[in-house]
Amino acid sequence: MKDYDEYQKIMRYKYGYYSFILLLALLLLNEFIMTSPDPQWGETNGLETLFIMGIVLFVFNIATIYHNAYFSKREKVAWYLLFDVLMSAFYIFILFSNKAGFPDNLFIEGKLSFNSFNLLIGLIFLTRPITYLIRKGIDKFRDKE
Repeated sequence: MKDYDEYQKIMRYKYGYYSFILLLALLLLNEFIMTSPDPQWGETNGLETLFIMGIVLFVFNIATIYHNAYFSKREKVAWYLLFDVLMSAFYIFILFSNKAGFPDNLFIEGKLSFNSFNLLIGLIFLTRPITYLIRKGIDKFRDKE
C-alpha cells in the first residue's frame, strides 16, 4: 500500500470495512434462508457462497474505483482496463458458447447454475472499466465548471 496516498488508503479501508459488513450480512441472510422449507437457491452451497463473495467484490470494485482508490497514482490504468475488457469478453463468450443457449443455461431446475456465475464474473470484469470511464467523465465535467 506504499504507492497509495493517504486519501486512497482511507477510502480502501473504509470500503473494505463496508464490504466486510456486507459479506457478513449476506452470509447471515443466506443462513436464514437455509432454514426455510426449500432453502437452496444455487446449484450447490459452494456456488451460493461464491455468488455472495462475487456480489461483495462487485460493490467493492465500484466504490473504490469511483472514489479513485482502486488504482495507485503510478499505475498504468489502461493496461488493466484492457485486460478487464478481454476477461469480460472471455467469460461472456463462455456463457454464450454453452449448448443450452444463453438465457436457458443460467438456471437449472429453478436454481442458479455455474453458468450464471460466469455471467457475474464477466460483469465484475466489465464494471471496472465502465466505472473508471464514468469517473473520468465526471472529473472532466467538473473541471469544465
